[in-house]
Amino acid sequence: MIRLQAEDYCQNCEELKPETQVMSRGYVGTGCKVDTTIRCSDAQKCERLCEYLKKEGGNV
Repeated sequence: MIRLQAEDYCQNCEELKPETQVMSRGYVGTGCKVDTTIRCSDAQKCERLCEYLKKEGGNV
């Protein structure tokens, strides 16, 4: 399964730096399952900035 992990404010971001995390799990007799998550490497920085702006009364 492939998942995109992004917030609404990430839409059309010119500084998006995509990174992937791939997790594979194998179970006896069932084969391998792979989960891929795509997110921005700066997601935590943008989340803190968004929270700061909300706290200061800005519109995000």
